[in-house]
Amino acid sequence: MIKKVLCVDDDMVTLAIFKRILSKAQTIEKIETALNGQEALDLLLNMQQHQITLPDIILLDLNMPVLDGWGFVEKFQREFQSNKSDLKIMIVTSSIDPEDQNRAKQYDFIVDYVTKPFGVEFLGKLNQL
Repeated sequence: MIKKVLCVDDDMVTLAIFKRILSKAQTIEKIETALNGQEALDLLLNMQQHQITLPDIILLDLNMPVLDGWGFVEKFQREFQSNKSDLKIMIVTSSIDPEDQNRAKQYDFIVDYVTKPFGVEFLGKLNQL
């Protein structure tokens, strides 16, 4: 059951849509946001350092400034997967590039690849995780 979500996207409208859709899920208690991969990494490391419960899932865009989605995935793998974290990532992106989709399949902690735009049916995908 997903209770805590981290949404990582540089587009404020997308973050607002995430919040609106996720607020419809009765099980989700907390929604965190970050505007790029570095901000998300810093947030996760801070949570870990202060023993704050990590999100159950990260909704991650690929195309962002500072640290893009793939850069985040690489650093996430080093920082969190080495600790056997149960934290999972769902890619939510405008990229329809088959290379991105195939690359996502190489990581066992990436549980889905969703292309934008998305709607309320997105909640169904989350509920299946």
